[in-house]
Amino acid sequence: MYIFNQITIKADRGIIFLCGTQYRKKARYDKRNVLKTYIESKYALKKILILEEHFVFGKRSGYLSYDDIFMKNLNNIEILSAAFANAIIIIHDSISTGAELAAFASNESLKDKLCVLEPDSTGVEERKISAFLELAFFGEESKIRKIVYYPEVYSYEISEKHIEKRTKFMNNSIGPILGKKICDFIEQCKRDLNICFEEMKYKKVNNDLGVISYTKTGNELQVYVSGQVVLYQVIGLLSINNIRAELRTMKRLHEHVDYLCKQYKTILHNTIQKNMKVVIEEIAISVKEINIKIRDVIAYSLYMMQAIDMISITTEKELKKIVLKNNLDEFLNSIQGIISEETDELLEFLNG
Repeated sequence: MYIFNQITIKADRGIIFLCGTQYRKKARYDKRNVLKTYIESKYALKKILILEEHFVFGKRSGYLSYDDIFMKNLNNIEILSAAFANAIIIIHDSISTGAELAAFASNESLKDKLCVLEPDSTGVEERKISAFLELAFFGEESKIRKIVYYPEVYSYEISEKHIEKRTKFMNNSIGPILGKKICDFIEQCKRDLNICFEEMKYKKVNNDLGVISYTKTGNELQVYVSGQVVLYQVIGLLSINNIRAELRTMKRLHEHVDYLCKQYKTILHNTIQKNMKVVIEEIAISVKEINIKIRDVIAYSLYMMQAIDMISITTEKELKKIVLKNNLDEFLNSIQGIISEETDELLEFLNG
């Protein structure tokens, strides 16, 4: 029997989620590619996430499909990605990124790790953050960081009669002034994650990212946990030899997800029963940042582990297996103690 432990995960690691307009994976001038390269040069242990590098709806060679894990809603995908991340940077210069900004900015759990890069209005001849967005999300008390940058503007011919003004970073690089502002934001988001368990008082959830809040309602445990904690605990599951062996077998992806979800729920259930010293039959788990099923969160955490190069989900005749990479064991070494095997005393207690 295993339990999750209280542990502190150091702030030098984590995910930075980059959002923006249509992504051009192979274009060196794409603003997200430029920004990714810059951040990686400054923060070697950070993992940079650009969704379009890894995932698609439907089927395409070389990409994971959201359809295989029953994720149909792009808003849910982005909010869950943001929940897993330590910092979110939106390069905001279109209507579509305005919608993205509004979705993140309206979520209280995400505001203090959100930064918006806005092109200077003089260069692009319009203000990209509308009066509505300014009023709704950028007041004096706002936690959201806003950085204005000075872009290079060029004409992009869509058709003979339609020429669109587009932007890129000057010389396809991040200059020292802009770079310092971006690094200041990332430093601001560097907070240790103190994972701990806390029984709810007066049915009130503690919204601190590291706190796992729980309460007993009838014969059910109700548990509230942040996306970041779920991700790290799921990674911790892969330190268990039996789980590693099972994931290496060929089966349908949803079977891997169901197996991992069952293991996660069982271990979290055991852990909280130990803390409360009672036997409770059922458990219901909610993620603080988003109202979706824990199974979907577990499924997407597998995708996230592939995106940050900890595992590889390989396919053979519609079946899949999980290949564990060296980066996974390196990260597990940095979070030793997140999960451990419990003594027989607890097993005897829970079995009556």
